Amino acid sequence: MKRRRGFVLITSAASLIGLLIVVGLAVDIGRIYVAQGELQVFADEAAIAAAFELDGTDAGLARARSAAATGPGAPTIKRFPNSIDTLSPKNRFVVEVNNLRITPGIPYYSIIGDRGRGDTPQSSDGVVAYWSSHLEGAQSELIVPSNHSSPRNPQAIAEVRRILELPD
Repeated sequence: MKRRRGFVLITSAASLIGLLIVVGLAVDIGRIYVAQGELQVFADEAAIAAAFELDGTDAGLARARSAAATGPGAPTIKRFPNSIDTLSPKNRFVVEVNNLRITPGIPYYSIIGDRGRGDTPQSSDGVVAYWSSHLEGAQSELIVPSNHSSPRNPQAIAEVRRILELPD
């Protein structure tokens, strides 16, 4: 009987050590993923800060490099926004993106869903209002009868193909 108790004690101690090693590895791997996520957020913030400075000129490129090099987290953006943050038109990120200048000479196009109601400019795709989707100066604007899934709409797909096949 004493031999069994000794064996149980040794087996339990070895199992406990193995369990502690597995738990330690799990914690370390978890920390690696958290650190990787934080580094990605910093890289994304630096890219966004740089993008705000681009205007198609050499000076804009220099400002973009400086913005990216001075560190992530521009004063207006403390962290990379998620999809829930950007649902509000008052969100700081959305406001900043809406203030970005479109580089002159670069053509852009709009494809906007309106749930098939045809009541533009009061229309909406069910999530985004027309006024929020409309871009002044677009080369073309196509309003398709669709909800927020307009990229699946056959008319929208045909319009993307048409745009992609335009001569340079």
